Amino acid sequence: MLSVGRDTWKKKYFDEKRKTVPLEDEYGKLKSELNAANKKIVTQLEKAHDGQQSSAGQPSQQASFIGFGE
Repeated sequence: MLSVGRDTWKKKYFDEKRKTVPLEDEYGKLKSELNAANKKIVTQLEKAHDGQQSSAGQPSQQASFIGFGE
């Protein structure tokens, strides 16, 4: 009786262990994809932020047109 329970547990354990490897591979791929997308978005946001800061000291085109930028 004890060996039947042990054998059942072992079978379930090794079945799950076999499933783990492909799942870990898929997880690694998805994690890399997510990190690349995050890095791309952060880079775009930093460029946009740097672009706004460089023109922050200058009057807007509308203000220049009205005469405030002179």
